[in-house]
Amino acid sequence: MKFRKISLPYSLAWWAFIFPLGAYTSATLKIASLLSSPTIKVFGVLLYGMLFVLWLITGVRTVIHLTSSLNGGSHSSARSPVIHRAGWRHRARSGYLGRNKNGV
Repeated sequence: MKFRKISLPYSLAWWAFIFPLGAYTSATLKIASLLSSPTIKVFGVLLYGMLFVLWLITGVRTVIHLTSSLNGGSHSSARSPVIHRAGWRHRARSGYLGRNKNGV
């Protein structure tokens, strides 16, 4: 059996999936508590474990993304259109992170 490595490019939008999962996990554990259901509690704990792993992966990838883009690195996540439009990479390389040419 062959497995392919799947590479999912990083985006700050990953956080948009993390926060609803946290709310769902919290609600699941609350329902388990209110209904005194061990089955729902086990499901909630599994969700919590998955949430923690996804939060950790997303947090690490965010730090890599930010350090790479501010240092003008060649990391694939440094090619963010938002960072490119704002000119952050250019100012980071030149050592200037203040206002842009429009005063923003």
